Amino acid sequence: MITPKGWKLLQSQAQQLGITRSELVERFARGEIQENLSQLAEERFLGESFAN
Repeated sequence: MITPKGWKLLQSQAQQLGITRSELVERFARGEIQENLSQLAEERFLGESFAN
C-alpha cells in the first residue's frame, strides 16, 4: 500500500522520466533506478536528442 503523497511523488518522477508509474516501480524493483532520478531523466533526454 502506498500513501496518497507517495502516489503523487511516483507520478511526478514518472512524468519527469516520460514513463508510467508502473514502469517506474518495475525499474526500481529490477535495480535499474539509481539513487539520483534526475540522472535517468538526463539519460532519457540525451537518448531522445540522439534519436532526432
